[in-house]
Amino acid sequence: MSTLLPPYLQNFTCYLLRVQFAAQKEVEIKGPWTHLPSYALGDALMNSEKYSGLYDTLFKPKQGKFKNIPSRMIIRADGVRRFKFLPKEILNIYVTIVSNNRQEVDDFIHFLPEWSRFHFFKAHSFRFHSAYVLSPLSNEFEPAGQSDLLPLHHAFFNAHLIRWKHALDIRFLTPTSYSKDQLLTEEVSYTELIKRIRNRVYNLYYSFLAPDDNIEENIHVQTEADKATTLLNAISFPVQMILKNNKYNLSGLKGYICYAADYDYEEDFLLTLAHYIHVGNNTIRGNGQIAGLAREHDFFQKFLDQAAREGIDREVREQIQNHAYIPQPYRSVEIPKSDGDYRELEIPAEEDILLQKIMATILYWFIPELRW
Repeated sequence: MSTLLPPYLQNFTCYLLRVQFAAQKEVEIKGPWTHLPSYALGDALMNSEKYSGLYDTLFKPKQGKFKNIPSRMIIRADGVRRFKFLPKEILNIYVTIVSNNRQEVDDFIHFLPEWSRFHFFKAHSFRFHSAYVLSPLSNEFEPAGQSDLLPLHHAFFNAHLIRWKHALDIRFLTPTSYSKDQLLTEEVSYTELIKRIRNRVYNLYYSFLAPDDNIEENIHVQTEADKATTLLNAISFPVQMILKNNKYNLSGLKGYICYAADYDYEEDFLLTLAHYIHVGNNTIRGNGQIAGLAREHDFFQKFLDQAAREGIDREVREQIQNHAYIPQPYRSVEIPKSDGDYRELEIPAEEDILLQKIMATILYWFIPELRW
């Protein structure tokens, strides 16, 4: 396994700030609000007498090497389900800044008191309280005034890798947009997800961090259709779906997926980065934050072992192990209804029912939602 990373990963840097605002009185927020702090930030930067230049360089950059210029900032509110604050209670806003320029981050920190003078913060009587910067050395948030303003870099990300063995969870911590060609399947391809993260990191690096104009070509690693198998899909798809460019845009993906995937160092690094830079549309508003977690339990092997104990035919178990098993066709049964009509009931084959029960038995002890 190679531990060499391409330049756009080896040299990627960003800063993570925790900005605190204190409620000046009892506050009750009505309706969704997590996107509102970013609107306030945009207007505050545009109207700043001293720091308005940060709007064009950080918030909505005007110059980039690609057609779609990404924002260099990601704004995420903590406690998104909170709608009430008591006087002096703190609201935390996390801001990621993709930068290797210490001065512009320092300028942004000095600008922060102006943020609370606009829109959401002004309407709900929140005032700037304090700012902290995540230190890559201590992995703790330090007061901005006492921080050395060191960026998060390769050594920091490398120390926080997932390091899974055979299975990992991808958790969508904030609503994530996802485009699908086939609406009737609820699969979220692991390969597509990695590709999406890779494209975002690549775009950010060569737009704002690269030391020169030379762009590395052919970053897309050629892989099979999907190198991972979905073991458990706990994704919640949004009700409203938008059809655009022959794809369904699902805005608001939540939940998590457990994949069986061979470990790959570069993919681990990408997934670690994605926690800080987010993926998908509207990342400036905090959408698309994900986290990867190593699965401590090998569900798939436990399932195969239990299937053997339950007497499932060896040939069937080998097909399952090779991801080649196809369930038998359902048997249709018509159940008479009181109005003289019939209700059609689809019944799986006996062997498939047993396989489903075995899987439920394995998952029962690991998913709290099943133990009610």
